This record gives sequence, C-alpha cells and structure tokens, in this order.
Amino acid sequence: MAQRFMCRLSVLPMRESPEDAAEMVSQLLFGETATLIDQQQQWIHIQSSTDQYEGWIDHKQVVSISESTFQQLQQVDAFIQELIEPLQTPWGVIPILKGSPLINIGQQFNIDKMSFRWVEPITNNEVQTVVELAKRYLNSPYLWGGRSPFGIDCSGFTQLVYRQFGIPLKRDASQQFQQGLTVDLNAIQAGDAVFFSNPKTGNVNHVGIALGKDEIIHAHGHVRIDDLTNQGIINRERQERSHQYCGVRRFLNDQ
Repeated sequence: MAQRFMCRLSVLPMRESPEDAAEMVSQLLFGETATLIDQQQQWIHIQSSTDQYEGWIDHKQVVSISESTFQQLQQVDAFIQELIEPLQTPWGVIPILKGSPLINIGQQFNIDKMSFRWVEPITNNEVQTVVELAKRYLNSPYLWGGRSPFGIDCSGFTQLVYRQFGIPLKRDASQQFQQGLTVDLNAIQAGDAVFFSNPKTGNVNHVGIALGKDEIIHAHGHVRIDDLTNQGIINRERQERSHQYCGVRRFLNDQ
C-alpha cells in the first residue's frame, strides 16, 4: 500500500531535486496530503494530493498518516479564511495560514492518534464570490512556487482562490489554461481566469482573475490590481504592458 503523508507545518517547500538549495517548485500547506514516490536519505519524492504535482520534501516536515485518514482528508471542503489561526499541535503551537484546509472546526480534534486544539474558536466567515476572496490576497508578495499569503505565484494564487469554490485547478498556468470553458474576451465576466503568453514562444506563462471587463487581479511582484485590455495587462504604476493577452477560461458554472 502506498505511504501517505500530511504536512505538519504552516507551509513547506517542494523542491525540484533532493537538496535544500534546489529550486522550489511548489508548497504544501498544513493539512494537505501527499503520496510517497521515492526516498533518498532525508528526502522523499512525493505527489501532492491537491494537484498531483511532484517534488522533493524533507521527511521531517511531514507526518505519516493512515490510509483511512488520508481518504478522509481528501473530503475536506472548507478552508481557513483569516490570515492565520493558531493551532496547538503535539509539537507546539503553529500558525495555520489562510487557504489551508480547515480539517475540523471543533475546538479539539484528532488526526489518527495525534491531538490538536485551536487556540481560539474558529469563526470561518465564508466568502461569497471569487472576486471577494481574491482581493483578500492583495499585497501578498510574489514568490516562485509559493501558495500562501506570505509568498505566492500567479498560478498558486488562482489555484488557492478557485479551490475554495470547489474548482480543482492544476498547479501551473499552462495546465490551468487547458481546463474550464473557453470564453471570448468580449464576453468576460468578473471571476473569469485570464491567461497570458510569452510573446516570443507563445507559451502560456501567467494567469490572473478578472474583476470586470477592464480590471484584473494577479500576482506580479505582489498580488495587485491592474488594467486589462485586449493587448494584455497594463501596469497602472508604469503605464506599460507587462503581459501579453492569450485567452479567457471560465471555471464557475453560475457566471
């Protein structure tokens, strides 16, 4: 049977190769799970359950979980809404970050034989729209491979936002571009995902979320709002194009 793991820290890096200096390709948040592929000393090669993305992590940053717990955690459909929620764990208090799975709203709960307790009662006010949730990430710093409010990349941003509305997006912008319903730019609505491409290769390399027909929120330097045109994104501070328009995808059926 495959060996299963759960992230035991606020956030941990997934790396391209088994070494601390290797490029970070993604992250796991507390409560997210993964399956073992291979192991080299302290490093384990895993596949994330969130998006089937693969990378190397330090085994000290995860805990082994039973198959039944692994399956239960796949059913979690609520997420932390506040910036941080302190959680008492068997290894001390850790801050659980916005966007992490809300495993249990009860004050105390168990994961296998491990006991956990929220330091403060959880008041999880669910957001009503993609746009509302996206704006809660404003000014989060850009970080290649990041998936948290303390460091996030463009596709990590869209992935975290949409999954809280039951939309499981892949990890990279080019993968997300293959999902959803194709929409013409003239028919764009708030909440649609807008994709951009490298002008030299034509490859999709950026994604953001439309706030309307002429505004977009995206992670570029930090999560920010810029102007959207049929040519691409116009940086409001420099008044110059930062990304070349490629296409629009709609992921929500009620838009």
